[in-house]
Amino acid sequence: MGQSTRYDFLQYVKEYACYDLFIISNNGDVVYTVAKEGDLGKNLVTGNLAKSPLGEAFQRGKQKTSIIDFKWYDISNEPTSFVAGPIKANDGSNIGVLVYQISLKAVNIIMQEHSGMGETGEIFLVGEDKRMRSDSYLDPAGHSVKASFDGIVKNNGVDTEASRDALAGNTDAKIVIDYNNNPVLSAYTPVKIGNFDWALMAEIDEAEVMQPVNKLGWEILIIGIIIAVLNTIETIVFSRSLAKPLEKVVEFAKKMAEGDLNATINLDQKDKIGILANALVNMKNKLAEVVENVQM
Repeated sequence: MGQSTRYDFLQYVKEYACYDLFIISNNGDVVYTVAKEGDLGKNLVTGNLAKSPLGEAFQRGKQKTSIIDFKWYDISNEPTSFVAGPIKANDGSNIGVLVYQISLKAVNIIMQEHSGMGETGEIFLVGEDKRMRSDSYLDPAGHSVKASFDGIVKNNGVDTEASRDALAGNTDAKIVIDYNNNPVLSAYTPVKIGNFDWALMAEIDEAEVMQPVNKLGWEILIIGIIIAVLNTIETIVFSRSLAKPLEKVVEFAKKMAEGDLNATINLDQKDKIGILANALVNMKNKLAEVVENVQM
């Protein structure tokens, strides 16, 4: 295989963000790979890679284009997924199989886009085995794809109410307990990939979701308290505005009752208290006239 052909394949792998690209003969010989790892030159029918994910991809790819779910691949020392399809000659006959090894890094670039996700939000993929199919944004050490295949589902996978419901074919959004035993708002849906299913999960801590709601509640409470205080102040001020004029009217009435017809009241109001004060003044004036006429 010429240098220019190798260069074309290398550019293709970079452009489409593949981990590797394989050309495999009809009898299972790995005749070419871009990465040139330990699988180069191995036979996928009789060799120790026959039951590997690459061997499975080769067998399926001979018939039609197929995708293999993530499984542990010893050569790359990590879980990996393959897409395979037949290579056909001009006459339509199969002359081999072309296999792409999917780059987990490329998957993570897409899944770990964090715009608008807040501090505790993340989006990730979960496989039918409850293991990660993309690395966790919040726990890249304990819940990466590699960690979930190295470890156990209980500690490194996602076996939650939301993941189980999504893998059962349901789409929903609800408050659940996440893989870290925290209450989260989880929005999820199943994703069909070839002949297997993944769960697409978007989660954010309930506490962060409720922050705006709680803030709004406190703001409403504070506004309510302010309104109540203003009403109280207004009531007090209004009461005091009535008390002083009433005190003047009462004092004036007392002096009249004691026979002091020279008493005066200085009250310039147009409300009912002012009307009452004017009536008392008129009464005093009439009494003064009567007294004056009697004395004459």
